[in-house]
Amino acid sequence: MINIAKYADLVLYLPANFFSVWIIDKYGLRLCISIGSIIMLIGSVMRFISVSSNLYFWYFGHIICLLSGAFLKNPCTKLASNWFGDKERAFATSVGIVS
Repeated sequence: MINIAKYADLVLYLPANFFSVWIIDKYGLRLCISIGSIIMLIGSVMRFISVSSNLYFWYFGHIICLLSGAFLKNPCTKLASNWFGDKERAFATSVGIVS
């Protein structure tokens, strides 16, 4: 079951990516980052609570945490593509994603 959790990111990132890009275009970067932070908080609390009790509840919290990845990575690339030139864009994107 734990080995399946590492592949859930590959499956869930794509649908969450489309939704986060739509939110960025329609509502802006601030709302997208706020949604990603709230989703990450909810998933982390679920994983923290379920460490000793239920593996399925941990797995569900892990999936929720994975959904927040697209909401927290896409604003960095959008910001880097709008503010930086061609030579600085890769560096700005990598710094944004790492931070």
